[in-house]
This record gives sequence, C-alpha cells and structure tokens, in this order.
Amino acid sequence: MFSGLQIFVRRLTGQHWNRLSQYSSLGEKDLIDSVQPNPNFFHAFELGPKTDFLVLIARDSLPVSAVIEHLYSIGIFDPLVYRQQDFNTLHIYISLDSFVDTDETIAQLNLWLQRSGFSGSSGDQDPDPPQFVKGPIPLPLQGQFLWLNNLGETVLDRTQISTQQAITTFVSDIANNKNSFQTIREALEVQRKQTDSVSAIDSPDSFPSKSEVKNRPPEAAIDSVTIQDRLEVTFDFHSEGKPHISAKTNEAQKGDRRRRKHKREPTAQQLGLPIPMPKPTFNRAPPMQAQKPLEKLAKEAFG
Repeated sequence: MFSGLQIFVRRLTGQHWNRLSQYSSLGEKDLIDSVQPNPNFFHAFELGPKTDFLVLIARDSLPVSAVIEHLYSIGIFDPLVYRQQDFNTLHIYISLDSFVDTDETIAQLNLWLQRSGFSGSSGDQDPDPPQFVKGPIPLPLQGQFLWLNNLGETVLDRTQISTQQAITTFVSDIANNKNSFQTIREALEVQRKQTDSVSAIDSPDSFPSKSEVKNRPPEAAIDSVTIQDRLEVTFDFHSEGKPHISAKTNEAQKGDRRRRKHKREPTAQQLGLPIPMPKPTFNRAPPMQAQKPLEKLAKEAFG
C-alpha cells in the first residue's frame, strides 16, 4: 500500500517534514519499525500520480459525525476514521474501488468542500478547514493512534494491541471498505450543476442593466396584462430551496384572443334553417273604416 511512495521524516519534537531521497522507499522492516509504540522519528508519505485511496485531514476538534454526514452526500458511505493524537488531527481514509488520477481527484474534492461551505462548525469561517491532501501524510499506526467510529467514539487504541495486530487491522479496514468512485464522480457532477444553477439565478448579470432598460426600443415595452396573457410561468423548487423559473409563450391563448376578436354569429341561411316569419300581433286596434253619411246610414237601417 505504501511501497514506492515518497517518504518524509520528522523529529518527535520537530515542526517540519524532511523529504528523503526519491530513491528511498519504506520497506517492510522500516514500516514495522516506524509504527512501534515509541518511535524515534515520525514518518509521513506522499501519494503517487495514481492512487486507490485518499486521505481527508481535519482538526481534532471537528465533530466527526458532521464530517461523515457531509461525505455521505457524495456517495462516500464507508469512510475510515482515525485520530492521530500526536498531531491533533483526524485522518479519514477513503478506500476506492479503482485507481484514479491523484491531483485531479483531490482538486475536485477540495473544490466541492469549498463550494459547499463546509467547516463542520457554526460561526465564522474555519481558519483551518478540512481538506484532502496529497502529502505529507503522517503514516498511520504511529504513536498515539486511535480507531474511531462514525460518532467520534474510540473503538480501538494502538497502544493496547501488538504491532502485527495493528497492521493487520488497518490493512483489513482498507481492503474491506471500498467506495465506488463512479458514484462519487456522478454525485460531484450533480452538486456542481446545482451550485452553478443557483449562482446563475443570484448573479447580477442575469438582470438587465439600467442602460439596457433605458435604450430598449418602444416595441419591447409590453404591459403586464399582455405578459400574463402570452406567457406560462412555472416554478421548480430544488432541494436548496432556490426556485427555477421557466416561461413559454402561450400560443393557445394568443389564438383564442384572435378568434374572439373577429368572431361573427352565423345567420339562419348559413346554418340551413328556415327563415323565421314575423309573429302576428293582437294588441293593435283594427284599421279604421271611412265613415258613411248619416242619411245613407238611416235609410239602410229603416228601409
């Protein structure tokens, strides 16, 4: 696992790591000597160009459960949590099911940590945020090394077991807790698109400037009623609570308005119906007849 990697050494009371020759490697005997309970030097390593495991280093006071929950969000379901008490740090190993490009993968994961705003604690920005590192990474099992569960509780102390038991346990952890890199990569891409979408909505560039509004041609000025009639607006809320707004032209409503404007009632002749006759009225007086002379009327009445 560590063979062929660049090695660093540091005095127990020192502050800086010294890089060994690029031709130096940590053999099996050197590895066993370096993880003895009372070492003379601390050893560290640097990941090579390709790697099948990654290491997230965080300050010792960071809540472990918060880190684990954040890793779960991108498909890292089997992290391995250790505490290096001599360095006051948490070391979270991510064992992968395939070899990946070290520099590219570390850069993607650290960008995700930065953009997600994760610090693991409330308050101001963390001056020492957790991050994935290429090296130097203190070699595991050195000094006061502890195994932790996902709640940050100690489950095993290096000083309570033999060196061979410690090595066997650590190697078994790495071999039996593989994480799918394909799942991690897809989750990172989904979260990147969501972050970009939210940033685009909040960006001032998404709104017209004052000069653009001032110089807008008259035909571009549409009253609110026209907009409401011509557009269908929909809201899609993502998990972050930011709405995604979309609008499209309502062609059906436009057509209805044009048809209503020119609509004519069909005539009976156009419908093929009998033409209705005027109804007679009975409330009018009969036409007046010309009056006859009185003498003629008397003669007709009395002979």
